[in-house]
Amino acid sequence: MTAPLGQLRLRLTLWYAGSFAALLLILGVVLLYVSGRQQEREVSRLLSDVVTEVSRAAQINLAEGADPRTGYARAADELDSPDHPVYLFDAAGIPIEPTTVAASGVRRVVEAVRDRGDLDGEVRTSPRQVWRYHAAVLMQGSSRYLVIVLAGEADQQAATARLIELLLLLGGASLVPIIAGGYGLATLSVRPVEQGMRRIRRFTADAAHELRAPVAVIRGRAELTLESPREPSHYIAALSEIAREAAAIGTIVTDLFTLARWEDADRPVERRPNFLDDLADEVVRAASVLARARNVRLVIRRFEETAILGDDGLLRQLLMILLDNAIRFTPPGRSVFVDVHPGSGTAILAVADEGIGIAEKDLPHLFERFYRADAARERGSGAGLGLAIAQRIAAAHEGRVIVTSTLGEGSRFEVQLPLA
Repeated sequence: MTAPLGQLRLRLTLWYAGSFAALLLILGVVLLYVSGRQQEREVSRLLSDVVTEVSRAAQINLAEGADPRTGYARAADELDSPDHPVYLFDAAGIPIEPTTVAASGVRRVVEAVRDRGDLDGEVRTSPRQVWRYHAAVLMQGSSRYLVIVLAGEADQQAATARLIELLLLLGGASLVPIIAGGYGLATLSVRPVEQGMRRIRRFTADAAHELRAPVAVIRGRAELTLESPREPSHYIAALSEIAREAAAIGTIVTDLFTLARWEDADRPVERRPNFLDDLADEVVRAASVLARARNVRLVIRRFEETAILGDDGLLRQLLMILLDNAIRFTPPGRSVFVDVHPGSGTAILAVADEGIGIAEKDLPHLFERFYRADAARERGSGAGLGLAIAQRIAAAHEGRVIVTSTLGEGSRFEVQLPLA
């Protein structure tokens, strides 16, 4: 079991870690895209502001008496910088400031602006140099001037590179906690499987242990009887013993089948109007035979009309399990008491005995399958399935079973069910 679960845990860890890594990668790509778009918008706004400043400076120059061509040329020269070169052309596309333009990319932008008006985009001025540009047409009376402002992409690329480095650093730093978190999630995911497999192994081992003894008795008795011819009475005695052990096996198998049906939610529960006191009266009369055989007094104490909704067959089985246990573990000459009455919003069915009691360490395990306290093992009674079935019957009726016990003085099993 350990190796397959270890492989499952490893696969889940890798799956969780891979999922988180893929999510981080997607977020990083989205962040890069959004950051790039934001930088493009900021650059476009900056270049547009430079064009606006060129127009404003030109108007100041014109107000000071300069002619339009000189005023715009002076304004372009004043706002030109290495980071944001400014080019000024006349309507025919002839450069004014600077007077010569070597880059063919800029000339193509001039032609596009003359045809389509204001533009934003990218232009390559050399094999290794790409610029963002904003181009606009400025009017001064009947004259038109074309202004192109460039912004190098080196700064934008450097900012993008720094962002990528930061994302890689954060991704690498988060890799260890991602793997640790994935392992933790995988462990939590595998834990129910481990517990289920552990319960299956324990259940199988306990079932095999309980069935081994009666099977060994049947086999040994049959082999011993067949070794040599015997008197008919010997065969009858052997067959009687074999029948008893076969009946014990049948009881265990039936109880196992009952528990399996409960766990698979395959056991229907009929909710019919019933009176718990009437059901208890019937079961007590049936159990009185067992009590007399063991010289145990079966006493009905508080007995009041108690209406419930439930499956009468299952409720009889629940009460018989509790009475059978109480009678088995009560010494001869002592008593078992039954109480039925409505409580505070619940129906109360209680079975108390003056028996050997249950040790405190055994109380939390009483309703586990095949669990038997030390005293029960000494008496060799039952396979430890009855109380597990009783608890499931109570739970199926939205009720519960509460146990209190004092070692050497007796036990009390109280079933609480919803009132009708």
